[in-house]
Amino acid sequence: MTSKTYKKNRLIVAGLSAALMLAGCSSSGESTDAAAGAATGDGAFPATAESVYGPVTVESKPERIVATGSTVAAIMVALGEQPVLIGEDAPDPADYPWLDGVFTGEFEDIWTDAGTSLELIAGHDPDLILNTGSFEVDEGIYPDYEAIAPTFVGTQEGISPANDLLLAYGKLVGKEAEAQKTLDDLEASFDPLKEGELAGLQGKTYNYVSLRDGAVFNMPNGSAVEYFGLEPAANQDNSWSSNGISYENMREFQADVLFVGLAADEDRARLEQDPLFQNLPAVKSGSVIFFDTTNEPINGSVLEASPPAVDYMREELTPLLTGLGANNAA
Repeated sequence: MTSKTYKKNRLIVAGLSAALMLAGCSSSGESTDAAAGAATGDGAFPATAESVYGPVTVESKPERIVATGSTVAAIMVALGEQPVLIGEDAPDPADYPWLDGVFTGEFEDIWTDAGTSLELIAGHDPDLILNTGSFEVDEGIYPDYEAIAPTFVGTQEGISPANDLLLAYGKLVGKEAEAQKTLDDLEASFDPLKEGELAGLQGKTYNYVSLRDGAVFNMPNGSAVEYFGLEPAANQDNSWSSNGISYENMREFQADVLFVGLAADEDRARLEQDPLFQNLPAVKSGSVIFFDTTNEPINGSVLEASPPAVDYMREELTPLLTGLGANNAA
């Protein structure tokens, strides 16, 4: 979940042990200081991560992080870091249950019709500002953010993939190894499913779409379902930049599995009576999953794809995937 319209701790044991060994083997103040730095992670600084607007460098471990939305904040909590400010209204636990009770920082909506409130951000005296993508910070006003604190806008134009953000944020807070381990652990948590009850889905293709105004199928980033072993169909655009596919051209959805987001019950009834929809391969095989785009937590977890969201997605989406025809085909 990100701004406005999108509202929608680990220690490195080896590093700690090395620090203690250094402290025990040296009597000099210099060596002791070096050991303390290693124990706290300060040896990782200065740290630099590449962003869409160029490299971002922090000179020392950030202690007052501003997250422009709860997706950013959720990724930081997965790294053992609590932002002092989360720049939106507190998420509804009914819509985002994986975020319930995980934050200790302050929620305050920083978004205005003109963009973000730089004064509000500056008032929290941040030493690092984190965003999810360039759609939140125009390049023209990026220097205004940098005048407050080092600002990481994202890894690409538009909305950045959550895994890319995890690795970049990890660098900036001196937890690059933890970030990679978090990602590796997430992927490994799906291995039993891929080798067991979802073995039939391995290598199957998917389309992840949502019907807008009954006229156009948008393509949000559904790449989180690839954790299950699914692969994007040739026309699945997970860049958030797709113009969509018109209702009349829905025959283009030839994937083995089809995820369809709907905002109104009548849209589902319309689809289920439409020969174009009924002739899609996924429909014929019983491999369609519908979800509510207005308040469906499963859909929200796929789109957010932060570590806690992925954990939620795994538990909630697995039963639905297990029963699909594509998973049970001979």
